Amino acid sequence: MYLAYPLVEKGITTNESIEFLEVNGFPSKRSRCYFCPFNCDKKDIGMDWNEIIMEEPFSFLKACFFDEQLRKVQKKGNKAMQSTPYFHYKRVPLKEAYFRDYQFILKRYHNEYIKWIHQWEKFINEKYIRLTS
Repeated sequence: MYLAYPLVEKGITTNESIEFLEVNGFPSKRSRCYFCPFNCDKKDIGMDWNEIIMEEPFSFLKACFFDEQLRKVQKKGNKAMQSTPYFHYKRVPLKEAYFRDYQFILKRYHNEYIKWIHQWEKFINEKYIRLTS
C-alpha cells in the first residue's frame, strides 16, 4: 500500500479543485465524511454538523458513536494521546453538543442503530481475532 496524491501530483491547486467540483455539480467542501475533523458549524472547510444532522441523520449517529469510542480507547490506555479527543471543535461530545437532535434521531433510528453497532463490533472482533491468531 502506498499513499497517492493525484491532484498534488498533477499540480492542481485547492482553488482549481474546488472550481472543478462546482463546475461539475459536486459538493465543493473539502470533506463529506461524517466523522471528519474538519466538520464544524457554519464554516467552509468541512460539512456543517447541522448539515449532517439534516441530510444524513444516521451518519450523525455513527459520528456520535465513533466520537465516544475515541475517549473509551484513550481511557483504556491503548493509545497514547496528549489530549482528550473529540470530533466537535468545542471539545465536547457530539451527542452533548447537539443533545436534542441526538435524542430525536436516536429515537427515530434506534433499531437500525443497534443493529449497525452489533455489525460493526462483529466486523472489528472478527478482523482482529484473525490478526492476533
